[in-house]
Amino acid sequence: MYTNDSEYIRDLLRRDQSQHDNFFKLKQSIAEGLESGVSDQPLDDIWDAAEVRHRKSKG
Repeated sequence: MYTNDSEYIRDLLRRDQSQHDNFFKLKQSIAEGLESGVSDQPLDDIWDAAEVRHRKSKG
């Protein structure tokens, strides 16, 4: 799959950076959720809104 060691190492670095970015985004989302406090909305409404936001973010 790789023609030399350098290509393999670059691919490992790209994958590591991607995982790091995803982890950072997850931590940010958790912090936002904790900071937002308790909602008075029913869980179904919260879930529906989250699904809409997710679909919009996928473009």
